[in-house]
Amino acid sequence: MTRGYNIDDCPIWPLEVINLLLEIKMESEKEVIENHNSFGKTEEEMKDFFKSYCDYKKTLKKEILPIYNEYLKLEIAFRLNKNDEQDHLELVRFIKQMEIEKHSELLSNEDKSKIVENAILEILRESFVDLEDDAEIQSLSHLIELLDNVEKSAEEKLQLISLYENRYEFMMELQEFMDRTIPILKAHYPIISNDFNNALKTLKEMEDLNSILWEFFSSKPIDVEKTNISVSIFAFNQLSANFNGEILSHSVGIYFFPLKELKEKYSSHEEALVSDLKGLGDSTRLNIMYSLAKEPMYTQQLAEKLNLTPATISHHIDILIKRELISITMDVEKSKRIYYEINGEKLRSLALDIVSIGEGKERSSDYGNKNQISIS
Repeated sequence: MTRGYNIDDCPIWPLEVINLLLEIKMESEKEVIENHNSFGKTEEEMKDFFKSYCDYKKTLKKEILPIYNEYLKLEIAFRLNKNDEQDHLELVRFIKQMEIEKHSELLSNEDKSKIVENAILEILRESFVDLEDDAEIQSLSHLIELLDNVEKSAEEKLQLISLYENRYEFMMELQEFMDRTIPILKAHYPIISNDFNNALKTLKEMEDLNSILWEFFSSKPIDVEKTNISVSIFAFNQLSANFNGEILSHSVGIYFFPLKELKEKYSSHEEALVSDLKGLGDSTRLNIMYSLAKEPMYTQQLAEKLNLTPATISHHIDILIKRELISITMDVEKSKRIYYEINGEKLRSLALDIVSIGEGKERSSDYGNKNQISIS
């Protein structure tokens, strides 16, 4: 396409199966509905907004959960029957991305093994284990040795070990589960099709869509030969980007832009200012800001400079990103390292708003209107 990107006209069904399972547990729409005042809606109006989505999800849940319960190995990654934290979703995300790339092909046992191994290796890299691009997991003992240097709980390590040990069976069950459930999603798709088509129409009518999407990451668009953009049903309020070294893939939640518009129109300016000040109101986050003011840095550099764990840095980085106090710079060539830098424009806006309080001026009407990557 001359626009430089391709927009998928249909849902990516394997991805929707995965996100449906995650949303059955997370129920993200409930948080948005409970936060209805931020969108200028009553609770009943917000429930009506999500009616098609909830009807679709409820129908699928009734038919798909009994099928899911037939596949015991899937619980290694999804753990739908546990009430623990959501840290394991990182694992599901990697497996999802890698499995979908091969979903249309006949998978050999070697393919299945490599998908799981590569997912585990990516998790280790994100946990700052120094691995070569062509690294392999040589054996179970080798994986255990690698995990000794990772800041993860014993339960998370056991999860990775269990997944590795059961990788063939897991991938076989995942493939069979998808083969059985994708037709169910398609059969009931008319319930949500109008909302999907509306989201698709919004994307197709936008000029320079690729640049618009990158604005939400506070980052410049990266230069790639091919960009795919898809609409996600069950990641309904999220915007994500995945770059595998060749293709940049954006996923836009079905309600991302409608929720964005409502939030911009009705969200409280005072609430945004308080949230931004809370974002700065921590000594660790201030030290991160001071460090990034000198030069862009990645997580491990910040951890070493501030003598903190990477997990602690990541926690505070997430807060600063959500308040847009820092921006993301992507290393395209390596495609695995993300640098952070000060968002000078946001800081200047925040400073001017504070000054206006002392001068008794009205608050700027556009302050705090830029939304998060996930809207809730």
